[in-house]
Amino acid sequence: MKKLFHVFDDQFTMPYMTAFHDKIVSLPWRYSISAKTSKDDLKNSLLPIHNGKQIPIEHEDDDILMSYTAWNYEYPDMYNVEADNFLRFHLDYMMASIGYAVNPIQIYLNMYLYDQRTAEHSETETQCYHLLHLCNSYWEPEWGGENCFEDDETGEVIEMEYKPGRIVLFDHSIKHWTKPVKRHNTPRFTYVARSRELVKL
Repeated sequence: MKKLFHVFDDQFTMPYMTAFHDKIVSLPWRYSISAKTSKDDLKNSLLPIHNGKQIPIEHEDDDILMSYTAWNYEYPDMYNVEADNFLRFHLDYMMASIGYAVNPIQIYLNMYLYDQRTAEHSETETQCYHLLHLCNSYWEPEWGGENCFEDDETGEVIEMEYKPGRIVLFDHSIKHWTKPVKRHNTPRFTYVARSRELVKL
């Protein structure tokens, strides 16, 4: 991989991972923005999670995920002070652990339910970095939800299993996608900090 791509494992203690997972499960959630869903519809579709149980949602668009946006300059109406403080504290913790600093323009959480995935995507118009944290405290490999990245030099696909606590720092111009979740009643959570700037500490 020629472009920036780093993987960090074992950066968190299990008590921290468990507490973080319990906190994000308790947040209110909404549908994330897709090409087929208007922002007005999204703002009126808050759906809470209880005890980590899957919300029964039926739809045909694989790219509609559950998303919790705590800090987003593009959509300031979604701003949430409590979640912002909580997720920024977590970002500071991650940056100190991996030795890189970002200045986020957006921080959000995604939740993937059974059979949900993302299509291949990337951002090429402007320089952008993503700090991705796989934030379930427990996950079995057969439950799916692998992260895939296309090597920008060889075109080969790097497929990584969902490993709890893993952090991936990468150039967002790298094509990437998520494979379907194969487990019922176990949402797959990810934390994303999106930044135009990156500094090695």
